Amino acid sequence: MMQTDVSAGVAAAAASTTITSSRARIKAIILAFTSAAGTITITDGNGSGVTLFSFTPGATPGSLYIPLPGEGILARNGIYVTNGTGTSATIVYG
Repeated sequence: MMQTDVSAGVAAAAASTTITSSRARIKAIILAFTSAAGTITITDGNGSGVTLFSFTPGATPGSLYIPLPGEGILARNGIYVTNGTGTSATIVYG
């Protein structure tokens, strides 16, 4: 089994963030959201790239840890996150 280094990047609420501009695999997603949470969208490359993941939380505040099985989700052109109001994300990638 091949071992790779992992890193984590944080995307703040109500912001668009480039986690990495290099090819990477998303290994896990950690979300925190309030009752006024908006949608989180992760795209391949910039905000107009292919959507790799999208989630809209319900009206109850909370958090969610999503480990991705196998090799994770491949982002060929980098990882770009857009968060709505009240939603922040930590992306674990390698």
